[in-house]
Amino acid sequence: MAAGTNHELRTGCRRGDPAALDALLYGCADGLYAMALTVMADEQSAQDCVRESWRRTLARLHGWRFGKNPRDQARRIMFQVLAGRVGADAARSAQRAVLREDGTLGLDELRLPENFLQELSELAHEQAASIQATRRARRRASHGALVALVLIAALVWTAVFVQRARRSYGLTQLKYECLRARIIEQNLVSAMRDAASRLEDPADAERVTAANCERVTLVLEEVANSDSLADLSGLRFIRQRILKHQLADFVRSLSDENDELRRPLRRIALALEEVENL
Repeated sequence: MAAGTNHELRTGCRRGDPAALDALLYGCADGLYAMALTVMADEQSAQDCVRESWRRTLARLHGWRFGKNPRDQARRIMFQVLAGRVGADAARSAQRAVLREDGTLGLDELRLPENFLQELSELAHEQAASIQATRRARRRASHGALVALVLIAALVWTAVFVQRARRSYGLTQLKYECLRARIIEQNLVSAMRDAASRLEDPADAERVTAANCERVTLVLEEVANSDSLADLSGLRFIRQRILKHQLADFVRSLSDENDELRRPLRRIALALEEVENL
């Protein structure tokens, strides 16, 4: 049988479609009966084996797993039934005895009685609603498991992100503390004020220079007076101010013009660049 037909039959049986269950039953019942009749003492015992095998097949449809080929699944279940009654060797011999060249089971002219087939069909129809309900429950469970996996993955990624954010903040805080300590220990605020006081005419020709000196002094004071990044208000605006007025380059140009304050001014330029990168 074509793989597509097997797939359709399996899908119908898993969905509890009565027509698909009948197709499976009528497609394999005679072969299963022939297999059972080969080793059982009489027809009644063989029919009992077929009935038990069919009940187990229907029960298997309630579970999570069912064979890709429904007819092969029914054959394996019949083998298990016979092995439980007469032993695995006898069951294997019975299967070989009724195996046709095309891979199906059966003996010519051997058929299950119609009334017995009708009994098994009614049993399948009784189980159809239960199989359908079980399938819906499986789908809900699968969807729930998928949602749970997505939530777990989201929680894991959130935890990783939070951990990395905390680690990143901790490193940034450490860099800030080192920068603040250096500004205080090297007395960079006073050095900047000293540089501003040496301007020749801050009220006229060097008005822009004086304004930039004041901006640099304010940045250094804000850092020196804030114990942590959390206490430093408006870090983003401070960075924008440094970039907008190019304060680091401004201080570096001052250091080139003033030999006496060259070292502290270069330290100030370096500190401003570090504030930019916080």
